[in-house]
Amino acid sequence: MGIVLRHIGSAFEQSEDQDFTALEGVRDIYVSTDSGRPIAYVLSGPNPGGWLSAWDVSADVPLVGQIALTGAGSGGVTPELAPLAASDGEQLMVSGLGAANVIGALAGVDRIRGVTASVSQLEALTANSRQIVAGISGGGVALFDLTAKALDQIGTKVFPADMAPTGLAVSGNLVVVGGVGETVLTVFRAESGGGLTALDRIVAAENPGIAGLVQVETAKVGSTTYVIATGAQSNSLSVFRLGSDGSLTVTDHLNDTVLTRFASARVLEVVPAGDHALVIVGGDDRGLSVLRLLPDGTLLQEGLVEDTLDTALTGLTAISAYRTDAGQVGVAALSASEQGLSLYQLAGTVDRRTIWASGGSATNTGGAAVVMGSSGNDRLRAGAAGDILRDGRGADTLIGGAGADVFTLVTDGSPDRIEGFDPDQDMLDLSGWAFYRGLSQLQITATDTGALITFALIDGTETLTIQSANGRKIPYSKLITTIMEGPTRTLLAWVDPIVEDAAKYQPTSGNDSITGTDWNDLFDPTDGNDWIDGAGGNDSVLGGAGRDTLIGGDGLDTLRGGNDTDELRGMSGNDLLAGDAGNDLLIGWSGADRLLGGDGDDTLIGGSGNDLADGGAGDDVIKTGSGNDTLLGRTGNDVLVGGGGNDVVKGDSGNDVIKGNGGADTLSGGAGADRMLGGGKNDVLLGQGGNDSLYGNGGADRIKGNGGADLLNGGGGGDYLSGGGKADRLLGASGNDTLIGGGGNDRLEGGSGNDKLTGSAGNDTLIAGSGNDVLTGGGGRDVFVFSGGRDRITDFDPARDRLLLDRDIKADVGGRDLDDISWKPADDGYLFKMGDAGTLTVLGRFDPEDLLDDLGWF
Repeated sequence: MGIVLRHIGSAFEQSEDQDFTALEGVRDIYVSTDSGRPIAYVLSGPNPGGWLSAWDVSADVPLVGQIALTGAGSGGVTPELAPLAASDGEQLMVSGLGAANVIGALAGVDRIRGVTASVSQLEALTANSRQIVAGISGGGVALFDLTAKALDQIGTKVFPADMAPTGLAVSGNLVVVGGVGETVLTVFRAESGGGLTALDRIVAAENPGIAGLVQVETAKVGSTTYVIATGAQSNSLSVFRLGSDGSLTVTDHLNDTVLTRFASARVLEVVPAGDHALVIVGGDDRGLSVLRLLPDGTLLQEGLVEDTLDTALTGLTAISAYRTDAGQVGVAALSASEQGLSLYQLAGTVDRRTIWASGGSATNTGGAAVVMGSSGNDRLRAGAAGDILRDGRGADTLIGGAGADVFTLVTDGSPDRIEGFDPDQDMLDLSGWAFYRGLSQLQITATDTGALITFALIDGTETLTIQSANGRKIPYSKLITTIMEGPTRTLLAWVDPIVEDAAKYQPTSGNDSITGTDWNDLFDPTDGNDWIDGAGGNDSVLGGAGRDTLIGGDGLDTLRGGNDTDELRGMSGNDLLAGDAGNDLLIGWSGADRLLGGDGDDTLIGGSGNDLADGGAGDDVIKTGSGNDTLLGRTGNDVLVGGGGNDVVKGDSGNDVIKGNGGADTLSGGAGADRMLGGGKNDVLLGQGGNDSLYGNGGADRIKGNGGADLLNGGGGGDYLSGGGKADRLLGASGNDTLIGGGGNDRLEGGSGNDKLTGSAGNDTLIAGSGNDVLTGGGGRDVFVFSGGRDRITDFDPARDRLLLDRDIKADVGGRDLDDISWKPADDGYLFKMGDAGTLTVLGRFDPEDLLDDLGWF
């Protein structure tokens, strides 16, 4: 990919060496470059009230300062930040505190009068030279006139019951609102007098597949304005062309896969990138995706970053992208579940020009560019800097240059050709071919001078002839490494031929038994308990009412169960299975399948392939097979069991049971009291909210309790355990482990091995166990327990801490009278020889005889 997100630094509310209350309960972030250097403003803390803190993004995120915010709070509204351009510089408005505040600098807070309603998603716009602020308020959109120290409401528009507004963006005097319900997008024109005129909306018939919480942004590419919209429930990213008259026309629709990072997409930012724009998006997928918005309104994935133990990208709360005066693009990310802030800079080719084909040809003779084809038979030639070449409709020839080029193809059924292809550095993007989902759909043949790729369409064939740069054969094993894997694309224009040409069967209202053809069939039963086998082809099978059994067969099938208790079997191919309502059974079998349980207590079984299994609402059971799978429990008390691959398993809300099994798995519980078991490899376990029980088992595991009073058990291997903010119990078990208690009164037990125990804040109990251990109490009144070995206590304070001996070593230290213990000065403290039990070095200022007199038994 062309862009790399380089980690600059992170800060957490609590870790081994820092404690930032400014990152407790994070809510929103905005990075300002108004002062000449990027400063990240973070809104955090309880509602009402909280903190506004400033962080220097140009360095390793040092905290510059913070101030306390006051306010009565607004019921059901999360406080947010909104920047406004003012005559005296950029100002920052805080909404959701019962009124709004303007922050000119961290020296103080100025109250703005006039806002008494609950307001969110504030955006500034201009209507006939009048500065107006738009925001979501009371189930609709409100307009405010921004004057000196006042926000006076001048207009409002309440939405009908079929839309609950969730996101807002502006372009000129146009206001675009995204929402949950029958209507997912609405465009208004803001009138200078305060009125709002509805211009266009996207309802079910025009919806490309958006569902759930919708966030929106606008971007201008060339002379065209686009609207980018996320769908949290549909795990999607959509693009619409926004006309000057407010009309919306869909230009792209992408869905998240295991190779992207925008599942449950809910944070979205857009930043200029030369003649284009970069879209940065994330959600619950432990990372961020970066996509380039091309001049034709389509998206090309350019980069992504995954969460690590040193970053805060799990359960993203907010992000803010920025561009410095020097042209550096960065992004700051907040995670409420990890209570952290992470900063990234975008490295690689960010800015690109656009070169359009004219007269059937286009050649780049300058710097990095996107070379765009037209509707004819074009000849596009790259330069030396590494370009993106996008063909149009027609039989096109794309010619690579000296740099690392990306060739991206659209679906048109016309034969295309690539010349000068270097498989060691060039890439192919085939996601524009209708319903392309993976390598298994391609017919690849090596030729004497390169390779030939064919792809079957519903009506026709895509043919791509590739001539290598050195004129030699490109082996299959080499060519497939150049084919980009990322999001899947579905456009409404692709669906129309399916509806028109599929063998549409109209069954009876009784119990039907139907077997499809080898073509692409569409079955839409009505009532009855039906049995439908799609057989060959890429089939669409809709269950309807009744207890149905739906079988996809060969091909890329879509099965939807309906409202009753249904059984869906995908069989071979990369299938989509949606149970909808009812207690359903979904079986993916082979292929990279997508299983969506929907409402009800569902059972999802993935099989082989890299599957996505989403239980939805209800108490679900999810089990996957040998691939690298993603398991999402969602609401309810779920049981999630991974398979042999490197799985990502998320319980979300509810009291879940999560098991990773084989592979290096990442398990996160979400809200609720969860039980997680890692397996034999190097796993990551994240407790998040609730009182969780986390067991690493074998392998060098990373376990974080986060919120709740948690039990963490590392098991075998050298594990890392971090408790979080409540009273946790950490068990290192065997191996050389690192245990960090965090906030709360924690109990840390090292077990066997040479362990490092850190209590952090709170009154902690640190039990060394066998082995040579290092114990650090941190703040609070701590209890240290010596169990034998060569241990070391780094911060003993006799005024508040206590040293106890494990009863199992009583005989080794001379019994109750401790006759076999002796001491001598050492290392800013004292070294105690504990008889036959070993030695204990205690650092600190104290009288060693007083310590011995105060010894107790544990």
